[in-house]
Amino acid sequence: MPDPAALLQLLRQTRSLLAAHAAFGLSSYPAAPELRRFADRRTAAPAPSPARLPQQRTVPAEKKTEPVQPQAAVLTLSEIAWQLADCRRCPEAAPQPGLGGASPRLMAVSDCFVGSGRGQGQLWGEEEDALFWRMMAKIELDQNAVYVTNAVKCAQQTLPLADGSVQSCLFWLEQELLSLRPALLCALGETAAWLLTGRKVPLMRLRGRLHPCRLPAAPQAQVLVTYHPRLLLQQRDLRWIALEDLQLLQRRMAAGPV
Repeated sequence: MPDPAALLQLLRQTRSLLAAHAAFGLSSYPAAPELRRFADRRTAAPAPSPARLPQQRTVPAEKKTEPVQPQAAVLTLSEIAWQLADCRRCPEAAPQPGLGGASPRLMAVSDCFVGSGRGQGQLWGEEEDALFWRMMAKIELDQNAVYVTNAVKCAQQTLPLADGSVQSCLFWLEQELLSLRPALLCALGETAAWLLTGRKVPLMRLRGRLHPCRLPAAPQAQVLVTYHPRLLLQQRDLRWIALEDLQLLQRRMAAGPV
């Protein structure tokens, strides 16, 4: 049994010698043949006999499975209206559901409710509603063929809308899309256009053609962008532009299923 004190002393002396060599810039040592033979004997180990090798147990690899994502329940329109009445996502919530049938040919999405007529079964207000339905009649759609809703469900008296308002109501719009599964959408106003197309550019650059819907709830839908009836009441010159947009929508519907 080596003397522990002697080994400790040898270790200290070896460290001192290595430190001195390092101070002189010596970083490697020539290996004499005797030293190499000594090192080879110390490192070489006899190969174990195959008969003595321990038997390795084969463990089958664990099969990796992807976690199952819970599927959100799809609400009916009546369930959406009922649950929306209890929504408290906004500080002063007074949400309004969409209006229309359960199998519409067209789903129109407005920026928000800015009129004063929703308490009387109107979409926005008397004048806005009248103009909107006249526009729908131009492309041969009546109230049974159109479902109209707002991107923001609570009354907003100022535009443009804050992103927080849109995100707070996005759940309800996605539920409406999942319930109706529309093939064609009409975005009424800039905020609705941005939300449905995913392109935050001026409305004039979005109108005049169909866009794919960017919301995951309606990946199959196509979106037409046009002006809100409230703006058309204020700027009559834009009405013929909006009519051109709707006529494009009419031609698309006449072409058959999307």
